[in-house]
Amino acid sequence: MKNLLINRKDALFSTFVILICLTLSYFFPTDGNFQNFSRGAFFFLIIPALYVKVILKKNLRDFGLNFTGWRQGLFWITATLAAALLTGYGLVQFTDFEHDYISLLPVYAMTSFRWFLVYELIFFNILLILLEIFFNGFVLFSFLKDFGYWSILIVTTIFLGFLALTNSLDWRMAPAMILIPFGAWTAIQTRSFVYAYLMGILFIIIFDAYVIYIFK
Repeated sequence: MKNLLINRKDALFSTFVILICLTLSYFFPTDGNFQNFSRGAFFFLIIPALYVKVILKKNLRDFGLNFTGWRQGLFWITATLAAALLTGYGLVQFTDFEHDYISLLPVYAMTSFRWFLVYELIFFNILLILLEIFFNGFVLFSFLKDFGYWSILIVTTIFLGFLALTNSLDWRMAPAMILIPFGAWTAIQTRSFVYAYLMGILFIIIFDAYVIYIFK
């Protein structure tokens, strides 16, 4: 047991840092959208990056910050995007989830294609970048060496636990619940959360456009 703890000390300490970041990101007081963004950037981007560089003394590339192997990346983006879209389509066809989800989309994004792209590529994009960096970057690669593909389950469980902590575990977050495991798979295959992010933004744009379409 002692040897096991020593061999996995980085993963154990990273777990502590992950839980601290998630807890403080929820309880840290903010006022307004700018402070919300600053809080997210601090706990989901700055703290993990400093921890990797200063405490672990590792390269950020070891945690998925790279853009190499673009052919392989393109293949896995296409494959996981298709699987994620198929999952989302099944969700719409066999549940009433879209009636709750549509309430998250601002009216201006549903009435103008130009504003739809502004919403997706600017406002939602910022949130997606932070989520991908933290969950499919920092969290995933903290466990990948010790747990392999089980890291996908670990990341998904931590994400669902965070949603439960923030009282956000409902149908409206279903697309994010789809993205995390498929994004984690993409990140593992490519050793890059950048490709997971690219798959994610394509998924959200296509999926949101489809949901808006069926309500018109």
